[in-house]
Amino acid sequence: MIEWLDCGNKEVTVFTNQRVLEYDKDKGKLFIAQSAEIENSTIIAPCFIGENVVIKDSVVGPHVSIGANSNIAISVVKNSIIQHNSSIKNAIVANSMIGSNAHFESVAQDLSIGDYTTIKG
Repeated sequence: MIEWLDCGNKEVTVFTNQRVLEYDKDKGKLFIAQSAEIENSTIIAPCFIGENVVIKDSVVGPHVSIGANSNIAISVVKNSIIQHNSSIKNAIVANSMIGSNAHFESVAQDLSIGDYTTIKG
């Protein structure tokens, strides 16, 4: 099946990520880097977890992509894209995009924050 997927705004980019992860899941692919540290957490496939990602006391997935060197702690993240060198703590994040080098600590349901953003609530 061929599918045209748009990445013109947050909603369609997150949807495209979801479709790509589902496509790869159907092919039996699992994307969790060997260097990822997952402690006391649940990963719900399909997900992409990049190099040196640390996930503690959290639930991640389904449909989450996490870039290298990012950290997630005491959080629930689903259907979202988190770029590299970012952190999420004490948060509920869904249908969201978090840019590179961004830091988010609070509760949110639908979020789009850019690179180098810090939010504490």
